[in-house]
Amino acid sequence: MLVTVLGGFINSVVFALSVLLFDRRIGIIVFIGMAAFIWTTSLQEKHSRKGAPERQRAQEKLVEKVLESVQGISVIKSFHLGEKTGSAVNGAIEDSCNKNLAIEKQMTPYQIFQQIVLDLFAVVIMIVTVVLYRNGSMELANAVMMFVAAFMVFEQMKSAGISIATLRIAESSIDKANETDNVPVMDEGGRDIVPQTHDIAFENVTFSYGSRKILDGVSFAVKQKTTTAIVGPSGSGKTTMCSLIARFWDVNGGRITIGGADVRDFTLDSLMKNISMVFQNVYLFSDTVENNIKFGCPDAAHEQVVEAAKKA
Repeated sequence: MLVTVLGGFINSVVFALSVLLFDRRIGIIVFIGMAAFIWTTSLQEKHSRKGAPERQRAQEKLVEKVLESVQGISVIKSFHLGEKTGSAVNGAIEDSCNKNLAIEKQMTPYQIFQQIVLDLFAVVIMIVTVVLYRNGSMELANAVMMFVAAFMVFEQMKSAGISIATLRIAESSIDKANETDNVPVMDEGGRDIVPQTHDIAFENVTFSYGSRKILDGVSFAVKQKTTTAIVGPSGSGKTTMCSLIARFWDVNGGRITIGGADVRDFTLDSLMKNISMVFQNVYLFSDTVENNIKFGCPDAAHEQVVEAAKKA
């Protein structure tokens, strides 16, 4: 797509320069036509900048609803939630369809206008060529070449114009993916820490998902070699607390320590060496239990696997 756009502009400029060198009068008309095309393209760009992000959000919502429906199909069937889930998916599909149609309606008039502008200047080139030939200021062979050039010079730009709208849609997806580059790197300022103990402490921890506060001033301590149960209703923050220890997210306020050291002061490697996790949604590969345990450390000996299983 990008190759089509760049190639179209570059080839058109090279062709236009060739025409300009061959006949300055026709060459000037070609460059005026290219300038008019670029102007219409800039108008198209302004409108596509507004519509493309909205389309991207609708696409994200559609993917989210479809995945949610597919992954939770067993629960949906068990509790007879098919109608409710289906309406959510259908709503996301309809919204995505409307956003795609809206951006097409925005772009189509500009694409038609681009084609008209280029075709109009091609006709102007032919008319001027006929006038110059009849006035005797252009030979027949040159006039024939200009007629051929009138059909060819803008063809590459037409292809580029069609691709530009699609390129803007693709660019909004790329911008979304590039947001990950702005996420702070965990290891920045981190140190390889070997804590003297493995006590875990929450000190006045506050955390929110967006504007929804989950933890507010939570403080407690977990001594090493002890078992601590965190009890509460669904959505009360139990999993969130475990995720904060592993730095899947960072706290908004307060701090979490391991052996007295703030988890944010660890490098990722040193933090992972000092904690282990068992996730709620466990996936087993189609292999032996031993090989599943060895997945995190393929070179582990049999005795180490047995020891890890006992500790778990």
